[in-house]
Amino acid sequence: MPISASSEAPPLTVHDLRLVYGRGRDATTVLDVPALSIAAGAQLSVSGPSGSGKTSLLHVLTGIERPTTGLICWGSVDLATLGEGARDAWRRRNVGLVFQDFHLAPQLSALENVLLPLRFDHWRLGAAQRDRAQDLLDAVGLAEPKRRAGVLSRGEQQRVAIARALIRDPRILAADEPTASLDAENRAVVADLLLAAARRSGATLLVVTHDAALLGRLGSVIRIANGSVAPVEAAA
Repeated sequence: MPISASSEAPPLTVHDLRLVYGRGRDATTVLDVPALSIAAGAQLSVSGPSGSGKTSLLHVLTGIERPTTGLICWGSVDLATLGEGARDAWRRRNVGLVFQDFHLAPQLSALENVLLPLRFDHWRLGAAQRDRAQDLLDAVGLAEPKRRAGVLSRGEQQRVAIARALIRDPRILAADEPTASLDAENRAVVADLLLAAARRSGATLLVVTHDAALLGRLGSVIRIANGSVAPVEAAA
């Protein structure tokens, strides 16, 4: 199945999705999602108690992890049928990810970390790309872009991770607790940035968060408990 390169966000359709770890008596069902539909360009939170499967759901929906069974279609692309290399290529072209543990390269500067996704396609980067990365770091309030990521505070690393996720104007923006390490003022800044980026490009936005203020600004919510997902509902 071809990997889409369209600039428009695709809708998501999930059927009979299961993620199971182990086999036989040791098998543990992590996710059991009979059906899930998300419209193109929707802005949703993923909500549930700790250990309920929120991060696992985000990883499966973005192709980081392959489900045991089921169908995960972003437009015409079923991630469940793709091998690891093809899923990586699709994700690189379509998804901006903010990981809970950031996954920055500690020896590189903040600016170089933001530019890393572009280096998969172009080792030599131009002034426009560097200016774009600098603008994103300015937007998230990082004052010293040349400092190594390894010496930044956790809150500063969070900002770098968010800027990196936005560098390619992704069609799908997925963030796992993107405001968890920030104070109230910077949580609002980051929420503004994520929502504005999604609106500007028409990207689908999926956010795992316990931040009540951010939850209230997202249009719909996916509630998950013990790996089971309830029908998508409007945010309160």
